Amino acid sequence: MNKEKKIQQFLSSNGVLFYTIIVFSFGAVLLGGIIYIFFIRKQINLDMQITLIVAVVIEIIALSLCFALIRIRTVLRNLEKKNQLILSSNVQTNDLNDKMRTQRHDFLNHLQVIHGLLELNQYDEAKSYMEKTYDEVQIISNVLKTSLPAVNALLQVKGNFCHEKNIIFKVLTTSKLNHLSLDVWDLCAILGNLIDNAINAAEQSEKKKIVVFIKEDLHNHIIKVKDSGKGIPPTIVDKIFTMGFSTKHDDGHGIGLPTSKQTIENANGSLIFETSTKGTIFTIRLPKMTV
Repeated sequence: MNKEKKIQQFLSSNGVLFYTIIVFSFGAVLLGGIIYIFFIRKQINLDMQITLIVAVVIEIIALSLCFALIRIRTVLRNLEKKNQLILSSNVQTNDLNDKMRTQRHDFLNHLQVIHGLLELNQYDEAKSYMEKTYDEVQIISNVLKTSLPAVNALLQVKGNFCHEKNIIFKVLTTSKLNHLSLDVWDLCAILGNLIDNAINAAEQSEKKKIVVFIKEDLHNHIIKVKDSGKGIPPTIVDKIFTMGFSTKHDDGHGIGLPTSKQTIENANGSLIFETSTKGTIFTIRLPKMTV
């Protein structure tokens, strides 16, 4: 177990990079020596020839191992990223389930209160109470419309976050997102990033509102995220899909949109946007997976 942990730490740390530098440095020295011998046409004895052949073989093996380690490290990082997304989604799903259980428990209490108010002919009070109860119910029931629990949970968490910030958050869907051609965890990461950007934009506007549209046509799933922000400035419109570009100066920004676009295009989909002074709409189009 300790050996497996040490190997994982080596692959996750800069050990692979250090090993790669050593191998390529040795290879450069070896190649330089071979070129030197070739150009000066110096005769070398049998022992030197054997040593040179052994060195070349060792270098080839080391290079092969080097590329294998780099590949393993990339796969490991992708697995770690996916694992984090799965853990996050599980937390969100559990949170959604807890809220639904609580809502179910409270629902009977709400009915009893409304029934009591109606018996007392307190119609205005009953109406006001029903409106507040309806708003609470809508926060959860508004997102329970796809066949993907992870997506539902993500929308629930984002909806609660918007509610806390006094941002209107609506989900309008006519699709269950069946036969999705993209991994659900990748979709959650992309959709979460787009909604986070929409939240930042909506916070800067007077009419704080975000609408998520989920629909489909004969061949594609279509997801739109619309905000009520002031739009993307014309000076940076052509740069938002550029890796590393960000209007924020914190570490970690500038990779969400380019990575999202690349992931979607790898699934033969597209990510485009429309922007104006009235807000921005990002549109994801993903082909349906054939059954």
